[in-house]
Amino acid sequence: MTSASVNRVTPMYINHVLIRSKDLTAMTTFLVEVIGLRNGDRPGFRFPGAWLYSDGRPIVHLVGADASDEEQAAYLGDNTLEGRGAVDHVALAGADYEQLLTRLRRHGAAYSERTVPASREHQVFVEGPEGLKLELLFAEDKTPYPS
Repeated sequence: MTSASVNRVTPMYINHVLIRSKDLTAMTTFLVEVIGLRNGDRPGFRFPGAWLYSDGRPIVHLVGADASDEEQAAYLGDNTLEGRGAVDHVALAGADYEQLLTRLRRHGAAYSERTVPASREHQVFVEGPEGLKLELLFAEDKTPYPS
C-alpha cells in the first residue's frame, strides 16, 4: 500500500442520526408532523424507538432515554445522555419550502431563517423538543436543495 493510497480520502456521507429522547412520543410527533419525515419500518429491537424516513431512507433513528432499559444498554453500549460530544444542530436537505413553513406555522414551531450569500443557500432553523435544533437547507431561491 502506497502512502498516496493511504492518504486518499474516500467519499462519505451521513447515513443516519440517532437521537436519544426522554419523550419518544413528542420527538416522533415533532419530526413527523412538523418536519415532514415519515415513520417507517424498524428492526425488531427489544427497546422502544422509531426510524424516520426521507425519500425511502431511514435518516433519523430514535430511541428512548431510559437508563433502566438493560436491553437497550446492552445493544447501544450504555444509556447515558452525557459525554457524547456537543452537537449544535443537524442539517437536512429541504424539499418543499412552502409546505415546511405551513407546517411550522400550524404547529407554532419556533424557527428562524437566513440566506448565506457565499454559498447561495437558504437556511431554516427549527427548535424542537429537548433542545433539538434542525436546519432545513434550501437553494437560495428556496427551491429543493441540490443533491
